[in-house]
Amino acid sequence: RAFMGKLKPFLDKVKTYDEVINCYRITGDENIVMVVSIKNQKHLERLIDQFIVYGETKTQIVLSDIVRNGPIKPL
Repeated sequence: RAFMGKLKPFLDKVKTYDEVINCYRITGDENIVMVVSIKNQKHLERLIDQFIVYGETKTQIVLSDIVRNGPIKPL
């Protein structure tokens, strides 16, 4: 979650990180979700250290794919 006044600077800066695969603005308690590619835990720690000047971070790690690129079915 970006700190007050830090969202716009973060949105500009996040485009410069090679690790960021996807970055989404979302609704709800958080305002950003990102998918990143990292080498190891130390790399993740350094990346988080760069992000925390813009706001609070929460980290989840994908353990496995259950459904990937599932088809979009008409409703």
